Amino acid sequence: MKELINLDIVSTGNINNKNGVNTFMINIFKNQKLFKCHQINLNRLIVGGKVIKTNDSSNNEIVKNHNDNKLIKYLKYIKSTTIIGNIASFIINGPLQGIKNIRIVNKFKDDKTIFVQDIFSCLFYKKGNNKIIMTIHSSDNPLIQTYYNYPKFKGTFMENIMEYLLDKAILKCDATIVLGDVFKNQLINKGYENIYTVYNGIPKSKFIKKEKINQNSKVKIITVASINYRKGIDILIEAFLKLEIKYRNKISITIVGTGVDIKKFKALVSDNKLENHIKFLGLRNNIIELLVQNDIFLLPSRDEGLPIAMLEAMSVGLPLALTNVGSIPEVMEKDTYYPLEPTINSLVIFYQKLINNTIDLNKLSDKSVINFDNKFSINTMINKYCEIIKKVNY
Repeated sequence: MKELINLDIVSTGNINNKNGVNTFMINIFKNQKLFKCHQINLNRLIVGGKVIKTNDSSNNEIVKNHNDNKLIKYLKYIKSTTIIGNIASFIINGPLQGIKNIRIVNKFKDDKTIFVQDIFSCLFYKKGNNKIIMTIHSSDNPLIQTYYNYPKFKGTFMENIMEYLLDKAILKCDATIVLGDVFKNQLINKGYENIYTVYNGIPKSKFIKKEKINQNSKVKIITVASINYRKGIDILIEAFLKLEIKYRNKISITIVGTGVDIKKFKALVSDNKLENHIKFLGLRNNIIELLVQNDIFLLPSRDEGLPIAMLEAMSVGLPLALTNVGSIPEVMEKDTYYPLEPTINSLVIFYQKLINNTIDLNKLSDKSVINFDNKFSINTMINKYCEIIKKVNY
């Protein structure tokens, strides 16, 4: 019998933030039994310099005890239009948290494989005889997202530094996992080795949307995303403004999430008196129930990896309207969703088709369920991760 593999999952950030990476890590720890079937033991979940969960703690302890002190909270969200402000915020959110993570990892002298979700925890870890695996939660160059968060880096010396750090992190890893074959092939063509693709997966929802969608009544649209420029929330609102006033009562839009641009986009809605048509719900813990209450899931992103919110919508049989970015066109067959471009005009046409009842939402609903079952179950994802972890260790 082969020896048990111990796995520490490590990431920068705050586990209380609602985003795809955190959802991924929480789902991993909540499905420890699937790993144990492969002789893999999930040791610890370490996020933002704190041990969030160990293999002997209950699942409800995952999101707990992760409150930053007031100084760190202030520094992490420096609002500055200068390169200095961007660099300060970047250092606090990235390298300093990476150092804290590795200090914790090194306190435990057990043999283990380190499964990192960020480049900084990877860079600061001294491997020794232990293995290191990194997931890049992107289907394209992850630095694109960095430049959305730190726009002053673009075109400066920081761009070269980020490229250098990403290169060093990938070279250090025994395996690097990405969310799409396009990005995987790009890395392989650059000479990197041990690059793998694993598509995101989530648990099957118990709230399957079985009832037919009544397209003769108001169509209810829902978006679940970080509220920022990258996710295209401004496009969603600006396109709605292009509709003739008499047609606006035919659709409603619910936006779930928060983010750096939420005040700006809320102001755009209120300034144009759209509060009765577009509602912001903020962070919510009942995402699945909210999805079931709506008729179609909309994600107008300018850039994506393989969005967890999209998978959650598929799991309840919600029809999808998605921009053709990231891994979406790779993993989704053309007739399984309504394709969009991240432009105002594309969203206007989409709204008009919903109003005119020319999109078969029930057909797309059926395809969402089938597509999810075939590609995106938590079992499929974990089995593929386990194959890679065992390949690296044996």
